[in-house]
Amino acid sequence: MKIDLDRGVHIRRHQDMGGMHVYMYADTPGVYLNEDGVRLPEAIAEGAGYPVAEHARARLKKERMDAAIAEVEAQLDIATEGAVLAARGGYQVLSSGANRAKVIDDTGALLTPVPIPHHEAMALLALLVPEDA
Repeated sequence: MKIDLDRGVHIRRHQDMGGMHVYMYADTPGVYLNEDGVRLPEAIAEGAGYPVAEHARARLKKERMDAAIAEVEAQLDIATEGAVLAARGGYQVLSSGANRAKVIDDTGALLTPVPIPHHEAMALLALLVPEDA
């Protein structure tokens, strides 16, 4: 894979390595590449003048932010709004999105006037109809 110059890339020349170019995409801080897209050690990037320690912190922050965003998106996609998450003894726990839920009885009447956290709705269902009943 060649470097995509249209993607937003930083280029520095390493003076002691025969003028070798060291690349880093703006959206992946701390990941240094050669012309063929092969990852390079931080020591080479540092020799080319990159602030390696600063980029390492930025890379860690980005990785953690990406993981947090993925977790939130997974929670929000667990069930679409109105989906039945659990049902027992005539009661149902319905998803309200954003990891919240409503509890209704067999007539469709709301037992929780506002959506509550998913785990609280499941606990309420367990109180209303124990699993062994």
